[in-house]
Amino acid sequence: MLSAAPAFASSVTSATFTGGAGTVSSGGTLYAKQGGALTLTVVTSSDTQCVDVAGAFTAHATSATAKSNWTFTTTAGTGNGVQAVTAAASPNVNAQDKCTGPSSSLQASFTLDNTGPVVTAALAPAANAAGWNKANVGITWSATDSGSGIGSGPTPATDSVTSNTLTSGLARNATATDKLGNSGSGSVVVKLDKTSPTITGSAAPAANGFGWNNSNVTVSLVCADTLSGIKSCTGGGTVVLSTEGANQSVSGTAVDNADNSANGSVTNISIDKTAPTLTGTPTTSANANGWYKGNVTIGWVGADALSGIDPSTQPANSTITGEGAGLTTSASISDKAGNAVTRSSVPVSVDRSAPVTGVAGSSNSWTNGSVTVVLSPSDNLSGVA
Repeated sequence: MLSAAPAFASSVTSATFTGGAGTVSSGGTLYAKQGGALTLTVVTSSDTQCVDVAGAFTAHATSATAKSNWTFTTTAGTGNGVQAVTAAASPNVNAQDKCTGPSSSLQASFTLDNTGPVVTAALAPAANAAGWNKANVGITWSATDSGSGIGSGPTPATDSVTSNTLTSGLARNATATDKLGNSGSGSVVVKLDKTSPTITGSAAPAANGFGWNNSNVTVSLVCADTLSGIKSCTGGGTVVLSTEGANQSVSGTAVDNADNSANGSVTNISIDKTAPTLTGTPTTSANANGWYKGNVTIGWVGADALSGIDPSTQPANSTITGEGAGLTTSASISDKAGNAVTRSSVPVSVDRSAPVTGVAGSSNSWTNGSVTVVLSPSDNLSGVA
């Protein structure tokens, strides 16, 4: 910016930076990195004998005779951003080598760029909230630069991860350079778990040989994942089954941190806590008075509404050989769940002894008239019919 100058002041017509190695012009701006060669050219009125430069760098030049073209060289330093200088022209130089007399000035600038591009990765599909993917991952790299602009890259432009990684993930990198040759790199860690978790179950106590239990069954479901780890285990832990029934099951779902899932269950749990029934009845009928006069064969019938009768425990027919009223025998039976019961048979009455008849009013002598004989029958068990 040209400042107002008093009459007869030297003037600055232009002040411009040009660059050599380590510089680049982009979009009308001269960019330089550290060590870049810079030349400041100042054009003044023809009466100028002294020029001072101040700002990003300082310089002082004089001439024994007036001239209009002045050049100054410098090298770019560290940092980033606009670097401005002010060039002031004066017509005279005093004995102390200082510029004197009316002067005017003009600014010039260049931009330091010592920072490489920013390189970023985009994942497709994006990782979940836990930072994991469960399918092949495509990586697309992009680069931005706030200075001189992208010169090359990013390299590679694309990448992929298709195999399970370690728990810590797999790092992928890309680089890019700006127009000045500053380099920047980006890194992304991909965590890929394509393997479903496991869910395993067990039941205790174990079922018997028929596949039945006669008590509560505790079912345990355990979820596991060796890579991303378990996020949820629905139905996990233990469940106590106490209800009677056949072919019961307990199910669960395991989900790992990559959102792979697996279902599991413990099936065919059959519980029967109720003992069977057992009935023993005579295989033949008593007489009209409800009595038997000899051995009585008892036939046994077992029943179970759930697991069914264990055929190996079906009792054979029993025989009542005694004598008396209300005689019974007993037998035992089990169902397939191992529930057992012992029952007595239906009571029966057995009288093996014939009744007796007493005789009164007779003698063992002869008589020539009527004789009254009194018969007195008796039976000490079933009674006289």
